[in-house]
Amino acid sequence: MEEYILYEVYSQICESPGSEEVGFVPDGLAGGGHFGIAGAGILIFCPGLNEILLVKRTVKEDVDSPGLWSVPGGSRKIKEEGLLEEALVTAVDETRDELGSLPNGRIRKKPYFYEKPGSDFTYQTFILEIEQEERNSFKPKLDWENDDCRWFKRDSLDGIELHPGLRDLLGEYLF
Repeated sequence: MEEYILYEVYSQICESPGSEEVGFVPDGLAGGGHFGIAGAGILIFCPGLNEILLVKRTVKEDVDSPGLWSVPGGSRKIKEEGLLEEALVTAVDETRDELGSLPNGRIRKKPYFYEKPGSDFTYQTFILEIEQEERNSFKPKLDWENDDCRWFKRDSLDGIELHPGLRDLLGEYLF
């Protein structure tokens, strides 16, 4: 049985105090790399309409995967103790930063775990399920990292330039 985190809980999550950004990490692939050593984000899903909310990464400097459609999220910070910030904390904080707020719904406790080929980088994507009424009333306010956001039918993404990690998630994770 699937376990969930309700809005009353995830809406109170905030960035770990004293945490620091890791910065850009080259991965040895031709000009490749990523921000941080691990990341996390949230895929917002409306089961009643079979739609997902995606953001289009800006083509400005300092943005990972420019021009690709993805989920809001970011790199996990290093806490004062030297440990990585919890994935859910990063996912909620970064999604809130990129969208201005989070819709009311429920987050699946078990994230999808992605390992970037050819590197040690990992990314955890949490699924936030929302009702159709919340989907219709949620109005994201994008920050500088994204140029656009749009609802897509989950089964109508052919021809859309998706981030490789998102493509992997959509092909393998059941939701």
